[in-house]
Amino acid sequence: MRIGELSRLTGLPVVTLRYYENEGLIESRRSASSGYREFSAEMVQRVRQLQRFRALNLTIQEMRQMLDWSNSPQERCGDTCRLIERHLQEVGERKAILLELESELQRLLDRCSGSPAAECGILRDFSESV
Repeated sequence: MRIGELSRLTGLPVVTLRYYENEGLIESRRSASSGYREFSAEMVQRVRQLQRFRALNLTIQEMRQMLDWSNSPQERCGDTCRLIERHLQEVGERKAILLELESELQRLLDRCSGSPAAECGILRDFSESV
């Protein structure tokens, strides 16, 4: 199948598929007759696997590792678990930062009177904190 069909089947833009190919995450061969990229049906499954990796916020290098590790899952299970544990920890840290941000934004919004005639409590808060 050509790259356009792979794009339609996976929902990823052609430019992303080309990037994945350049990074060695998916493979194609050139058609002898036309020179077009030809992808095997197996690449549809590979792209879907890459989509799941991206949904977990894995980097390109981590995605490459996961693909390599999937060739020997029993030997690499510990490495895989540690990678996912590290990402879970990062999510927890980002979540804490977002909760602090949410709290600060709510505090600022609580200072807003909503009245056009009144002085803006949010802007006053910014000028007081300088």
